Amino acid sequence: MADIFVSYTSSDRDWAFWIGQKLDKLGHIPHIHEWEISAGGDIAEWMNVRLQKADHVLCVVSAAYLTKDYSKLELHAAQWAAAGTRPNFAFPVYIDDCEAPVMLAHLKRCDLLGLSEDDAVFRLEAYLRPAAKPSGPVPFPGAAKSAQAPLAPPVPVTFPGGAPDRGSGTRSAPLALRSPGVLSRAEEAALAAKDEFQEGVDFPVMVVIPAGTFTMGSPKNEKGRLADEGPQREVRIAKLFAVGKFPVTVEEFRAFVAETSHDAGWAAFGWNGDRWELQEGRSWRDPGFAQTGSDPACCLNWNDAQAYAGWLSTKTGKTYRLLSEAEWEYAARGQTRPGNYPRYFFGDLQADACEYSNGADQTAREQIPGAENWPVLPCRDKYAYTSPVGSFSPNAFGLYDMAGNVWEWVEDCYHDTYKGGAPADGKAWTEDKCDTRVHRGGSWGDDPRSLRAANRGRGNPESRVGTIGVRLARTLNL
Repeated sequence: MADIFVSYTSSDRDWAFWIGQKLDKLGHIPHIHEWEISAGGDIAEWMNVRLQKADHVLCVVSAAYLTKDYSKLELHAAQWAAAGTRPNFAFPVYIDDCEAPVMLAHLKRCDLLGLSEDDAVFRLEAYLRPAAKPSGPVPFPGAAKSAQAPLAPPVPVTFPGGAPDRGSGTRSAPLALRSPGVLSRAEEAALAAKDEFQEGVDFPVMVVIPAGTFTMGSPKNEKGRLADEGPQREVRIAKLFAVGKFPVTVEEFRAFVAETSHDAGWAAFGWNGDRWELQEGRSWRDPGFAQTGSDPACCLNWNDAQAYAGWLSTKTGKTYRLLSEAEWEYAARGQTRPGNYPRYFFGDLQADACEYSNGADQTAREQIPGAENWPVLPCRDKYAYTSPVGSFSPNAFGLYDMAGNVWEWVEDCYHDTYKGGAPADGKAWTEDKCDTRVHRGGSWGDDPRSLRAANRGRGNPESRVGTIGVRLARTLNL
């Protein structure tokens, strides 16, 4: 079998991961940079080495792929095939109906758009199989044909819930074979719980959240409970709504700033090895530690989050917004009925946290200067600071990073109790003047108590901190 370099853009990573898994099961050796390069690694050097040694380059081709400069660099490998120096080197696999680029136009294409998973696996395997003459007699094609059973995939296949095990959780395979684009009225009306959609290249992937009723807050006997987490109350979420599958990433926020020139500041609070302090020169571009484009954007204040949501709303003509605090806790818990829940969305045991969350842990204690006295989780999640979104297992609604990685701003003003006006319908609790806003979820730099689903953070809406980012909601017109 073959060493295969997989070339793709980040918005198509679910496809790339799914294809990589299938290549592995077919006996090939797929090389995907997000599986092989650690944070801070030299991607240019890795790409050069892998392209030189690869038997083939498989290009996951989409309209988004063709707009990226780094994709064009990888596509230069296909020119070797055109020049005849490495025959059958490039294999373009098309996942939408885009036109073939010049460098791939001469090559036989493999289209997966609109196929079932079994048919896609079968076509991919046939596409990669070397051409050969039939080994036996070929029946006369003009003879009457008897009914034949449909072709089956060459290997047993189960629908992939994510990428092959890379030591850091899973990612979901694509649920809809459509290119990123604004939902039509008919498409939006047909949405059901757990459906996913993306309304533009470099826009957040959204997951549809079901309606339901849940118990918000923590019971008085919950370990680590704080007084502002009660009293517990039932909240009704009456309609479907959509929530970002991941926190907003560096790459997604960069697209917004590039188009709008939004000023997200050049000072933010960061850890100096002894305490948290305001540091000049810190921002989402440089929070004081290394990040990839797939890491969550941090050092964002509440106003930055609102500006980003407003930009998406303008671009799509749809309503993107911050979640209300009640919507956030509902989405995090993944529960649609009132009841007594575990303190973390994944259970009560801190030892399980590193499968589902990126909080302060043994890795942070060992690698972050001055963190040796932090209260930390009794496990290692392999990340001292932020991690690429989706590196850990999702919750029951299919959402990732709902505990840890970065805190996420919500719409609400902060109140130190749910008494006296907290809405029972899931709407945000706001006021005309609001000096303190709520953020939820905990972060890479926070103790285990902050990762609990009921825990509440708060801050000045103008403050930027290296542990705070954003996740968006999308109102659905059903």
